[in-house]
Amino acid sequence: MNSDFEAANLPLPIALLLLDRWDDAYAYLLNETKLTLAGRFLVMPESIKYDPTIVDREPLRQAMLLFAESLAGHGERDRGLLALAWRMLTVDPQKPDTFAAVMPPLAFLAKHFTDVTDTKLREQIDARLRVWWRAADGKYKDSDVSMFRIADVDTRPSALCIDDPDVATDSPQQPEVKGPSVVVLSKAGAVTKGLANDWKSMIGQAIPLVVCADAAAVRRDLYVEYPHATQAIDLLTRDLRDDQPVRLRPTLLVGPPGGGKSRLVRRLGEILGLYMYRYDATAVADNMFGGLSKGWGSAHPSVPARAVQTSMQANPIVMVDEIEKAADSTYNGNLWHSLVPFLEKETSSRYREVGIDAELDLSHVNHVATANAVDRLPSPLRDRYRMIRVPSPTLAHLPALAVQVMRDLARDDDARSYDEPLAGDELDIIGRAWARERFSMRKLQRLVAATLDARDACAPRH
Repeated sequence: MNSDFEAANLPLPIALLLLDRWDDAYAYLLNETKLTLAGRFLVMPESIKYDPTIVDREPLRQAMLLFAESLAGHGERDRGLLALAWRMLTVDPQKPDTFAAVMPPLAFLAKHFTDVTDTKLREQIDARLRVWWRAADGKYKDSDVSMFRIADVDTRPSALCIDDPDVATDSPQQPEVKGPSVVVLSKAGAVTKGLANDWKSMIGQAIPLVVCADAAAVRRDLYVEYPHATQAIDLLTRDLRDDQPVRLRPTLLVGPPGGGKSRLVRRLGEILGLYMYRYDATAVADNMFGGLSKGWGSAHPSVPARAVQTSMQANPIVMVDEIEKAADSTYNGNLWHSLVPFLEKETSSRYREVGIDAELDLSHVNHVATANAVDRLPSPLRDRYRMIRVPSPTLAHLPALAVQVMRDLARDDDARSYDEPLAGDELDIIGRAWARERFSMRKLQRLVAATLDARDACAPRH
C-alpha cells in the first residue's frame, strides 16, 4: 500500500483493496482481526493459518469462507467488515464465480462508506475496483497470479503494464458491471430523522440481486454432496433460471435429525454466491424476528432487513433452523406469526420496518426453513411454505458421503488434507456403527473423525 494512503481512515476491505500482494493482504488482515476480536470470546481457527510451503490453497480457502460466515452471522458492523475482508482473500481470477459474494458489498462500501477527500486516493480506489470487476467478468481467467497482484500491475502506468506477462493489458477501462438490482429503501419510504447512517446511505440506492449463472451446474454440485437427496435437490432448485436473479419460493425442508438439511441450505448459498443468515428457532419465545420498535431502547431491524444490510445483496437466504421448536406462546409475540408477512410478496414488498421506522422492499429475500416434523406448525405457515422431504441416507451412500465428510474435516484441519481415503474395512466398521445411529450425517462426521484419529494413533512413529 502506498505510504501516502496509510494514514487514511479507510474501512478494512477498502484498505485491503489497495494492497499489492496476497501475502501482504493476509498478514495485514490477520493482525486487524486479532485487534478487532481481542477480548470478545471469538478465537480464530487454526485452519486459517497460512503455510507458504503448501501448494494447494483450496482447504485454506474453504476454512476462510467458513470463518467469514461465522463472523457475518453475528450481525455486527465490524465483524461484517472482517467477514467481507476474509472473503476477499478467497477470490480466484481463474474462477470468476468466486467474486459473486464479494463484489456487490465491496462496491457499495467503496461508494457509500468511504469518506475520501484525497483525489489521488479516490482515483486509486476506483481503479482497483474496476480491475476487480473485470476479474469478476472473467477477464483474467488465464492468469495464475493473485487478484492483488493483478490489480497492482493493471493500475500502474500503461508502459509498466505492457512489460508484465502475467496480466492482460488489452482490457479497456470499463465502468462497473451493472446487473439486476432493486431499491430496498426508497426515498418515499424513508424517515431520515434518527435513521442510522448505515441505512441513510441506502436511501434510493439500488442493491444488487445475485444471479444464477448455471442452474444445472448447481444441481450437479449438490448431487455429489447429497447422493441420497437428488429428488429434494431437484425440487429445491426448480425455481433457478440461468442468468436470472436467484428467487426461491418459501421452502420448508423436512426430515429426520442429522440428515444434513441445514448444511444443504448453506451449500446452496455458497455455490450460488448468496449470503445466508441463519436464525435458530430453538426455544424462541418472541417476535424479535420481525424487529423491535424504535420505542424501545434496544430497537433493531428484522432479520431479513439485517441480512440485506449485512450482505448488500437484495436476495440473500434467510434460514430459520428447526422452526418447529419455537415456543407457541404469544405472550411476547411469536416467531411463527412474525414470519407470515415475509412469506407473501404483497406484504414483504412494502414491509414497515419498525426497527428503523421505514418501509422496505424485502420481497426478493429467499426464505428457507428446516424441521424434523410439521405437526406443531400453524396452518398459515404450512400454507405458505413449499414442503420438501429430505430423506436419510442409506449404507449404499456411505462411500460417497464419507469422501465429503473427509473434505469437510480437511477444511477445519489442514493436516487432514493428506489423509488417505478410507479403506474397505474402515468403511465396514463405520457402516455398522452408523446404522445403529440411524444414518445421521452428524454421527457420520464423528465416526469418520474417530476412525482417522484411531488411524493416526496406530501409525508407526519414526
